[in-house]
Amino acid sequence: MEKQNFAPKTWERLKNREKMLTQIYVSKKVIFLDKTAHFVFHRAEKAKKAGNTTSCSALHNLILYVVLS
Repeated sequence: MEKQNFAPKTWERLKNREKMLTQIYVSKKVIFLDKTAHFVFHRAEKAKKAGNTTSCSALHNLILYVVLS
């Protein structure tokens, strides 16, 4: 996740949430993503494979907001 214009505390929370989401998704033990979040995640992965990192980051940030807020 690239650092953007976030306040320091906000940035730390986002980094921690991203790690948490990655661990939840990768471990495949308990996945808290609902259908919408899964759809958005897969769209982000498609964007990443297509080389569109801006869309990928934006979509991953959306997941973090929806799932972990």
